[in-house]
Amino acid sequence: MNNTINNMITTLKELVSYNTVREEAFPNAPFGKTNRECLTRTLDIGKELGFDTFDCEGYAGHIEYKGTGAELVGVLGHLDIVPAGDGWTYPPFACEVHDGYMYGRGVLDDKGPVVACLYAMKKLKDEGFVPTRSIRLIMGCNEENGSTCVERYFKTETMPDVAFSPDGDFPLIHCEKGIVWIGLSIPTNLKFFSSITGGDKTNMVPAKASAIYSGELDTEYFVSKGLIAEKCDTACQCGKAIKVTAVGRSAHGSTPAKGDNAINKLLAVICEIENDQNLNYLYNTFSKDVDGTNAKIKSTDQKSGDLSMNFGTITTDNSTLKISLDVRYPISLTLQSILDIIAENAPLGHTINVLNAQAGLFVDPDSALVKTLMGIYKKHTGSNSPSIAIGGGTYARELKCGVAFGPMFEDEESTIHMPNERLRLDYFEKMFHIYYDAIKELSK
Repeated sequence: MNNTINNMITTLKELVSYNTVREEAFPNAPFGKTNRECLTRTLDIGKELGFDTFDCEGYAGHIEYKGTGAELVGVLGHLDIVPAGDGWTYPPFACEVHDGYMYGRGVLDDKGPVVACLYAMKKLKDEGFVPTRSIRLIMGCNEENGSTCVERYFKTETMPDVAFSPDGDFPLIHCEKGIVWIGLSIPTNLKFFSSITGGDKTNMVPAKASAIYSGELDTEYFVSKGLIAEKCDTACQCGKAIKVTAVGRSAHGSTPAKGDNAINKLLAVICEIENDQNLNYLYNTFSKDVDGTNAKIKSTDQKSGDLSMNFGTITTDNSTLKISLDVRYPISLTLQSILDIIAENAPLGHTINVLNAQAGLFVDPDSALVKTLMGIYKKHTGSNSPSIAIGGGTYARELKCGVAFGPMFEDEESTIHMPNERLRLDYFEKMFHIYYDAIKELSK
């Protein structure tokens, strides 16, 4: 490997060492102290490489390569991550390399692509390239929780004339479905189960869910149902109760079929024991499919494809069950129609609210931006694949003229939001060269 790639690896290891899950806010650190530290260090690296930098009150920041003209090219990435969760073979924040892969939370989503773009800018600078359009590598700290970071950034900072976000898939994403995270609370009257909990984030397929059982059944019964069962000790203050746990497999909330939902597994067993109409409603409506069929919101269109639905979290609050859903819906469908259908079929006494919502995105595949970036991708890969539509959400939908461009290659298995998130080192180098050409071409 050449010095540039080695420097990229060193920088990425440093940034991945920061566990940038959203935390309690502090002054000048709206998403927690660790996010604040990671943003500061990233901007410092930009200064060390010879660029100007800007810190937007800890919400976001940028590293700038000034051009001769008035227009601006934007590259939008993020430094925050989803929780690492369980099931890792290698430490999620150590960035260990094994068999040509670098393992760590954020190596793909999205710290690795941010580093690749930064060093692409450095190479252009070292070569004496003089851009016409200024280049800003804009880094947010809240993409995984609603993108309020870039909302704040663009309140005071210039919107790029043209931009891409290295936070999706190759060859290029020209269409993103609408996104809504729905919170739903319903009253229950459970006799045997309490403390039901599962999931870390709405936009992740939950890998673990648990509950406390108090009744005549023994641990062997729950083990026979595929659950982990442990008698609660006195530290749990549960007497002779049993803690039952379902284990699944995490995946991105936009692709729930790729995961194994632990909440669904747990509710299937609980519903066999409890006789609670509202609990049965939750299980039958939201646990039995990922396309919204039983929730009566199934939909599709030609431009953006099928609706998807992820049962993301569940908690109990006294006699109330609270859940969250991650729905990715076709651009031809309205958010209000989804909410109306769910509310119409929910039990009496329910409450429903929107936790997060983002409108869909559609960029004409024949636009100059799409054609330019698709040409660069084909140059480096030989691929003739068309641009695509996805259920994921990227910063591209925050832009007046932008798309998501990489970093996932077509033949690569996605480990984003999963245990053992990993980055192929040869693909790390390939994306660096692709982003070098993209930034250079757009900034001419």
